[in-house]
Amino acid sequence: MSVPSGVFSAVSAGAGHSCGLRGNGSVVCWGTNFQFNLYGDAPVASGTFASVSAGHDYSCGLRTDGSVVCWGIASVDLPSK
Repeated sequence: MSVPSGVFSAVSAGAGHSCGLRGNGSVVCWGTNFQFNLYGDAPVASGTFASVSAGHDYSCGLRTDGSVVCWGIASVDLPSK
C-alpha cells in the first residue's frame, strides 16, 4: 500500500483503506479498494472538505459548506438539510 505524496492535515484509517485531508481541503484515499471505497490518488469528491472519516467499507467527508458526502460499498442514508 503506497501513501500518496504530499502534506496532510488529517488522516483516517478504515478496514483496508485510509483517507487523508490535504491542506487545500481535498481528500485522497489509498489502500486495497476491496469494497470500492477509494479512487486512487485522485480526489474522491469535488468540493472543499473540513474533515474525513474512513469506515469499514466506506468513507465520509464533511465539506466546508456543511454538506456531507460518502463513498464506498455501503449505502449511507444522509439527513436532508
